[in-house]
Amino acid sequence: EAVLADGSVLSDLKQVAKANEGYDVKQLFIGSEGTLGVITRVVVKLDPAPGARQTVLVSAPEVANAVSFYHRLRRVFGARVLAAEIMWREYFAEVTALLGVAEKYKALDGGAFVIAELEAASDNDQLIHVLGESVAASEISDALLAKNEKERQAFWMIREESFVIDQAHPGGCWFDISVPIGHLDQFVNDSKRQVLKIDPDLKLYVIGHLGDGNLHYTITKSEPVSHLYPDISKALYAGLTEIGGSFSAEHGIGTEKRAALGRISDPAKLALMRGIKQVLDPDNLMNPGKVLS
Repeated sequence: EAVLADGSVLSDLKQVAKANEGYDVKQLFIGSEGTLGVITRVVVKLDPAPGARQTVLVSAPEVANAVSFYHRLRRVFGARVLAAEIMWREYFAEVTALLGVAEKYKALDGGAFVIAELEAASDNDQLIHVLGESVAASEISDALLAKNEKERQAFWMIREESFVIDQAHPGGCWFDISVPIGHLDQFVNDSKRQVLKIDPDLKLYVIGHLGDGNLHYTITKSEPVSHLYPDISKALYAGLTEIGGSFSAEHGIGTEKRAALGRISDPAKLALMRGIKQVLDPDNLMNPGKVLS
């Protein structure tokens, strides 16, 4: 449900998965960042929270190996795979050092690190068997299986405490990009080369949601680099459209990515977006200045 600029109320609070009743207008408001109306009510579907979990931290020789490991988990465990987060070597080394736990994980070595979490089954030996198969296939080089909740939280702290990099190196740039999984390795390698052409002293720290190819970049160095954002963004976004990726995966456009939206988006799509904005909010009352310039 949303209140429109003229005060009228759009209500489409279906509680079924299938409702093909012409244009699915409500989808326009999802991700519109308040520029088309004010969302006042939503229908959500709740699933039971997972019970016991198995959590493993693995090292992989390269990103391509980590992707193969993830595909193996999905083939074997299906929907029991609750999470799979990937961390590039530079990120893992920096964060574990800043958190003071680098020594604890020194046995893990590789180009990429993955935290995978599964809904536990009665037979916990199956995961051990799959990890062994992954080692034999050179998908992973080593693995640590959390024995208790404390160890599980320690694994996740490495992934979730990414802001320690910002605290140590303030004034960086952050990016939210999605890449088809098959292009992850090549894209990150290419983007590093392009960014380092801007300034060879820049450091790139990359993490991502392995299941959907959503990458988060922190780019920084010993001094603030926020003034380089326009140049860095152009270097990162180069080639994304051609491989079917997106320069804005989950954090939206706001004002920061307006220029990129105008530069990268399909002209017909952009014109349609402007037309929709004009129809629903001709006086530009709803969150003006966001998304569309």
